[in-house]
Amino acid sequence: MKNIFIVLVFVLGISTITFGQQSINTDELIGYWRPDQTAGQLFFWKDVNGELQVQEISGTIGEPFILRDFRINEESIYVKITLPNANYTTKNYFTLIDNKTLKCEVTGDWTGTLIYSKIK
Repeated sequence: MKNIFIVLVFVLGISTITFGQQSINTDELIGYWRPDQTAGQLFFWKDVNGELQVQEISGTIGEPFILRDFRINEESIYVKITLPNANYTTKNYFTLIDNKTLKCEVTGDWTGTLIYSKIK
């Protein structure tokens, strides 16, 4: 009986996590996103071929980061950036909290969590 209860709790927990994630609509990402701390300003747009593009600009020195990798799926966005003329690289994993809020888990030369709000 105890094992059945543990399995039931595990299955319900996974179901809640799976159904609780927001699916990313790339059209809703388009615009300017501001972080809750001094960090990179984030911009999304679509190019002439309809492909989503991203640019991140340093919140401290105002220079654009060099985009090393950019991938998006239904549930997350991965962006790897480097600051020009510096040995500074981060990997940023974004998940959608709601259509106006992104959570960013940062690893690399800086580690932490940022919350981005859509401004425009």
